[in-house]
Amino acid sequence: MANSFGGGLKVKRGKRPTLDGEILKSDIITLKTAASRPLALAVGDPVGRGGLVAAPFEGKAALFSGISGTVKEIREESDGKAVVIARDPHVPDAAPLSPVEGKLADMSREALSDLLLSRGVTPPDVGEYTIKHLVVDCAGDDPFNESREALFFAAPGEVVAGAKILMKLLSARHAVFAVSRDRLAAADLLRDFIPKGSRMLKAAFLRRKFPQSEPRLLVSALFNLEIHPASSVEKIGYTVVSPMLCKAVFDALAKGIPYTDATLTLAEEPLSHRALRVLTVPFGTPLSEILAYGDPTLRRRMRLTVGGGYRAQEAELDDPVTPDTEAVSLLFARAKKRFGVCIGCGRCHRACPMRLAPSLLYEAALADREKAAKRLDIDACIGCGACTAVCPAGLPLAETVTAYRAALTGGPDEA
Repeated sequence: MANSFGGGLKVKRGKRPTLDGEILKSDIITLKTAASRPLALAVGDPVGRGGLVAAPFEGKAALFSGISGTVKEIREESDGKAVVIARDPHVPDAAPLSPVEGKLADMSREALSDLLLSRGVTPPDVGEYTIKHLVVDCAGDDPFNESREALFFAAPGEVVAGAKILMKLLSARHAVFAVSRDRLAAADLLRDFIPKGSRMLKAAFLRRKFPQSEPRLLVSALFNLEIHPASSVEKIGYTVVSPMLCKAVFDALAKGIPYTDATLTLAEEPLSHRALRVLTVPFGTPLSEILAYGDPTLRRRMRLTVGGGYRAQEAELDDPVTPDTEAVSLLFARAKKRFGVCIGCGRCHRACPMRLAPSLLYEAALADREKAAKRLDIDACIGCGACTAVCPAGLPLAETVTAYRAALTGGPDEA
């Protein structure tokens, strides 16, 4: 029996989100790279928006500046180098790159990959697996993260065109665009860009059930598959990408625009559409600058997170925006007080998309019972937070289980 996710959370949705076309005018950005990578700039050098900071290196994409300014500092850090660029109104934007000439169909996969890397875009890493289906997740399922859906509605043509390029790169036979079933306007948009009766490009409509944005669960829901927790979707011929990557691919090759900006959601609790904005933000922008768009009266009693609401990870004000940053959220700070007691309601068991027993895993983690945690399949937990969200006793189920799993594996949690 394939995964049905019958116990999934009901996510309250409102009107379709819109993408703010204005790029956030950051005063300073910090781009991080490997310590061994040569830089194209030195301290004091001017660099325009779209200017090269570091060329591709050992399979890593080139770095481009998202603002026009001057290199203020280059410092060595424990995990590499940090290039700090301060805005300077006297520095003009960099000259645009030339769009790619000729037919992409005539390019080899290696040449196309190298071209994307040279323009700041990192292609999907699928290893040695043969990919048959490219899945573009345009739906989203987190009320704190509207970025993917907003970008899809703002630039459907670029998203579809970029997906076609990725199909060429991956030798994929089919592309599936996952959109929300309650967004009927998405069907009209896709009809404008997908030929009628196309067997290569298709739309798939999903109910909004958390956490389908996790690649394995999304593929399982779309294709009615039962996928083992230890197996990757690439291994069985699928790969999931975001509409942001598709648009970046198209912009880089067809328009000559290097990849310099993230599309992200700024959300606050209590969640309302006035407290939720989808912004375009240069990579390297500290999160503190993004919060200028929020409500400053709420921040004293809230915690800063990235990754949406349910998959939230704690963040610091000086953390930079990266290509993986899709949401910045201000959530209510948890008071340092005694949590409730499990009442055995079973809601967390029904909400878990991995069919685990979160309350039992929570108890095993608190008591440091490693054998019990392994027996309960703690390694299959994806850290989505669905159990915490539905717990009437307010128990930090997901946080405790994922922290314990990280302690058992001896490294940071990567769920």
